[in-house]
Amino acid sequence: MWSLHEDCINVIRNSWNLPTFGNPLHILSQNLKHLKNNLKDWNRNVFDNVHNLFSEAEQEVSALQTQIDNLGLTDNLLNQRKLAPIKLDLPLAKQEAF
Repeated sequence: MWSLHEDCINVIRNSWNLPTFGNPLHILSQNLKHLKNNLKDWNRNVFDNVHNLFSEAEQEVSALQTQIDNLGLTDNLLNQRKLAPIKLDLPLAKQEAF
């Protein structure tokens, strides 16, 4: 999932290129620590919880359908219904990649 994201290589490159001094083993260890921390933060900020994102999008679409059932199809609800598949596509793609 990470490798499909356009910023993944930049996170790795930026983490690895931080200035570190010492013997080669120490430099490797420090670079790996930086990379680990940066990937954890990046994952939290970019992907959040993939399963929750899809579940929330599904709930929004379900609530929209309930509004349509109760109120009828207004212009606003029609526009929202047209956008509903798009709201589901991104979380679904993330969940499938996961």
